[in-house]
Amino acid sequence: MDNRVWVHAFSVSSKTQLSHILKIGTYLCKAVLRLWLHCLTKIRLEAGVQAHIAGMKERRDGLAAQARPPETVIQAALADPEMVALGAGLNQRFAAILNSKDKGE
Repeated sequence: MDNRVWVHAFSVSSKTQLSHILKIGTYLCKAVLRLWLHCLTKIRLEAGVQAHIAGMKERRDGLAAQARPPETVIQAALADPEMVALGAGLNQRFAAILNSKDKGE
């Protein structure tokens, strides 16, 4: 084989290989970038969800504190067991009425 033919064949082969290597490198870079963006998006999403949950817990606690009767009322009711039993009975009746309306009775 003539040296010029061999050098030409080698240079064409090298260019083709280099082209393939560049394509593979570009593909890998894009894949890594997509993976990185996916992970970053997932991290941001999880952080947003956690922040939302924390905010909702604060809101829930605030509303629960507003709905809670004053401590003196609770202590007075607990001091009288008959009142607790009466309140439990009223609560049961009220729940039964609500359930009967939900069932269409």
